[in-house]
Amino acid sequence: MIGVIVLFEFEDLDNYYLVKIFGDFDVLNSGEIKNKILEKVSDVVSKDLVIDLTNVSYIDSSGLGVLIGLHKQCKLNGRRLKLFGLNKQLEELFSLTSLDKILNIYNTFEDAIKKEE
Repeated sequence: MIGVIVLFEFEDLDNYYLVKIFGDFDVLNSGEIKNKILEKVSDVVSKDLVIDLTNVSYIDSSGLGVLIGLHKQCKLNGRRLKLFGLNKQLEELFSLTSLDKILNIYNTFEDAIKKEE
């Protein structure tokens, strides 16, 4: 029997969408993750999109491209993409690519959902 691999979980909460990604976020699954997220938010992001990367061990350029695309789509709709839960390797990757200066990265879920004054 073949088990089902869960790539992500999606929750539609009051003020934001929460997406939890699991495993590697790479060329093998980034397209599917992007399509399913856009399907859930109907291609129009009406709330902030909060992505939990706690359970992601690896991101390649296609995964980064998905995050950049989601960031742009959120921005076009007056919303924000917020990331949290990066491990040390992901923090280094985001720093090396300067995406830590472009994307909204937080240490914890609580920090990510905090209302900005």
